[in-house]
Amino acid sequence: MIASWRRATEVDATLQAVAALGTAAAQDGRARTLEAGPVAADALPGLPEGWQVELDAPLAVQANGACGDSRGRMRGPDSYEQPFTVSAPFCRTQRTGAGQ
Repeated sequence: MIASWRRATEVDATLQAVAALGTAAAQDGRARTLEAGPVAADALPGLPEGWQVELDAPLAVQANGACGDSRGRMRGPDSYEQPFTVSAPFCRTQRTGAGQ
């Protein structure tokens, strides 16, 4: 039960790290683009230790904080995988499908 709770907390933190890209771009007035494929951990402040994010499509974040649509998956250190989407324009992240 504790492991399940910890995983849920880390999944939420990973989604929040992706969603925070819009806020960060708006605060520093700098656009960002994350290419499709694995995302470097230093590109996602707040990413839990051992977690990885991989995008299926590039994620463009404008300097005003608006995001384009994207999708991807996150992987935990125990090989747990959860697909997610990013929805325009507010960088809203959401789990999709069932985690494995």
